[in-house]
Amino acid sequence: MIECECTEGATMDRGFRFTPSAVATHNLTITIRDEQNDIQETKTVVLNAISKTVGVGTKQILCIGDSTTDSEPDTYLPGTGRTKYEMMNEFSDLIIADGGITPLFLGLRGVSPYKHQAHSGYSSDLFLTNNPTYPNPFWDAGNARNDFQKYMFDNANFGGANLIDFAFIQLGINDLKGGGSPSAVVDRFKLIIADILHTTRGYPTAKIVVSTTPYTPIDRTGWALHFFADSSYINFVENMNTLAKLVIAEFHENVAYPNVYVAPNLLFVDRKFGYPFAATDVSDRDATQENRYTDSVHPSKSGYKQAADCYYSRLRGLLV
Repeated sequence: MIECECTEGATMDRGFRFTPSAVATHNLTITIRDEQNDIQETKTVVLNAISKTVGVGTKQILCIGDSTTDSEPDTYLPGTGRTKYEMMNEFSDLIIADGGITPLFLGLRGVSPYKHQAHSGYSSDLFLTNNPTYPNPFWDAGNARNDFQKYMFDNANFGGANLIDFAFIQLGINDLKGGGSPSAVVDRFKLIIADILHTTRGYPTAKIVVSTTPYTPIDRTGWALHFFADSSYINFVENMNTLAKLVIAEFHENVAYPNVYVAPNLLFVDRKFGYPFAATDVSDRDATQENRYTDSVHPSKSGYKQAADCYYSRLRGLLV
């Protein structure tokens, strides 16, 4: 059981909800108890409520990821209400609605202004080499390495300046679906980060946000229905949880990575109601119905918007 204590907000069954009404800071104490109600760990964090209009000027934003960023339409799962690029649409719309800054999203994919560089099925290693089947958009074939400045130049800076202000990275699902190593994924994140911040091939002043990737609903009722039929649900969940812990340990307030931050998307997406589900007969012999998840990988429309809330909050916080 998780307990949350704070002078603001409210504790719900599946989390803590807080909608600030003014710029302020608040202490939030989180306590984890076991089944015997014994305290396992207690920590206090600071909730930093900032102005939703903080920041000025145009900010150029690059979003790198897999299908949890490149949210595809439901051609395989009709009726769940998702539309293409749901997360990117909402991320951009939130910024524009609140103002303060003007976003310019960079990338060769998506529909303007919701551009990005996320690819369904991609794992982190595909952004470190060039695979003819899964081309790397950042790859400089002549020098066999990533070159983010060349990427920007070749695409005429996507209508903006020769600059990446923010880069968001959300990967890991396709790395770990078959039992890969979470620590190896973090090592590849470090290489991608080094390329983005490179002094001559990248943008040393860029701020990079690594997401703890949302990965599956609260139970396995939809597991392998459309994806990962040859993978273990339990191993996948354990590996994705380990990856999230490693991302936080490696990049959160680490002096070795002063330009790198963490976005806790895993905590923002509701694992019970943030994934598509439908009423289904419990068996061929019993017409009693129960709700079952129809996708164990991709969030629902509301889930994608919750992920966008996380990116948006992290972005505004970095503009203070």
